[in-house]
Amino acid sequence: KATVSVLYWIPTGVSTHMAVTMKAIVLIGFASFIFGYLAKIQFRFEEDCPTVKVDDDIKVGVVPPEVVQQEKAVVGDWNDKNDVVMGLVRYERDTSAYPPWSVTLRMFVGTLRHNGYIGRIVLFVHPIFVHETGSLTGANKQTLDYLLSHNVELVAVEGRQCELPFKAADASMEIRKLCTTEYPQLQLEWARFALARDWLRRNPTTGWSLITDVRDTYFQRPPFADLGPPNHDSFMIFEEYYGEVGKFTDGGKTRGIDTSHWFAKLVTKCYGILPYLTYKGKPMLCSGQLMGTREATIKGITLYVDEMLLNTQRNASCVPPELPDQSLINFMSYHNMLGNLSRIPYGNGPVLTIGGTCTVNGPRHKGGLRDKLDFDEKNFILDKYNRRVPVVHQWDRCGAWLEKWLRKYVHSFGELDLEPRWATDDDEFPVNQVYVSSNGEKWDTCGSENDECDCKTSIRFGDPRSDKWTVVDTTTLQQKKLRCNHKGTGGVFDDPAVGVPKECQCKVG
Repeated sequence: KATVSVLYWIPTGVSTHMAVTMKAIVLIGFASFIFGYLAKIQFRFEEDCPTVKVDDDIKVGVVPPEVVQQEKAVVGDWNDKNDVVMGLVRYERDTSAYPPWSVTLRMFVGTLRHNGYIGRIVLFVHPIFVHETGSLTGANKQTLDYLLSHNVELVAVEGRQCELPFKAADASMEIRKLCTTEYPQLQLEWARFALARDWLRRNPTTGWSLITDVRDTYFQRPPFADLGPPNHDSFMIFEEYYGEVGKFTDGGKTRGIDTSHWFAKLVTKCYGILPYLTYKGKPMLCSGQLMGTREATIKGITLYVDEMLLNTQRNASCVPPELPDQSLINFMSYHNMLGNLSRIPYGNGPVLTIGGTCTVNGPRHKGGLRDKLDFDEKNFILDKYNRRVPVVHQWDRCGAWLEKWLRKYVHSFGELDLEPRWATDDDEFPVNQVYVSSNGEKWDTCGSENDECDCKTSIRFGDPRSDKWTVVDTTTLQQKKLRCNHKGTGGVFDDPAVGVPKECQCKVG
């Protein structure tokens, strides 16, 4: 109001030119005030979040071919018995999801040990696997016996209701709903990083460490085989497939993923839009695989966890499920808030996250593609140097062909005697996945969980493995494009298969 008053107030005797000049000065001052105010509210807790600067010359760590020792668990005088691989496994007591966790753990632990890794494996588990072992039966007992026979160290994680000064958004996944005894203000999705950091502090291992997702990870070589002795500070995060974002291919669909994705934009609810715009369109970084030397990992994870703890004093937009770990780590990485963190380009390092490689994003999302992956003669996935990549992440996004190959691979060294329920001999390497229901209806995959599905007939949301679905008739809706989420995470669908990855399919015809 004051600005408008000044604009219309011109002293008597002032020339028109002078009046215009005065108005311009007032408008510039007003614009400066507004911009300064907006910039200030981006970090509404200035004492906690100092202004940060994005470095256009991104510091990238690359594993050059000359340091590679193919197929060796021992590099020089370094033996990987001093290394550690850590992860939080399915937290629920039940192991009946598909694929069963007894199967998932054999894929994870079995491929890790089979490929010559002799280091430590640490899994953070439900307390029954540590404190109630005598009461375990069935799949739980078999899972425990398997883990112990493969020298897996189990750390009990006691879940509890979260203690936050506000009500967090509703979440159906236990990992985003429960906190821990050690960190009553951090949901398990975030607390797993603090627990891994604390384990490293308690255990003076001098080797490499990998903090990893478990359900969707398998190994083709020892994870640290290409890195050499850990005689330097190194903390690494790995880019997802950036590929052809923005380029129209495959009939008008785009390939790859960057920080323009809605998943990365979630930070704007907490930190505002301006800090996000500084890294919009950069390669997506994956929080599911963090690798480094002990001291560098402790330092980087501590910075990560400290920011999480600050967010628990803010509001519900600053904690899960509104702010997942991956959204936060992209924000912090691109604002240089994680210490000596190296961002490893897709295909360059020991981890390959292939979820975005196997899918086409767009009105007709397709899973199960393999045209952007390189393979050797035995169908092991290769990196850009034509080596078997040690760690393959997000394999479950690739459809039936990879699940079937992985099960056969694990079975080949005696770890698994099960065939997948949804892959037949005709599904070895399908390009697209079309499902036919028992009543003859055809359904075409149009989006993974959290994607958007654009469909003018009906959309079903659920798990193709267990054939559990919730259907929405889009012919009755004005909006034909729906988010593939259940109601607990802001979607319109009921959750037909709690705790397992789901997808959307569009009815054909």
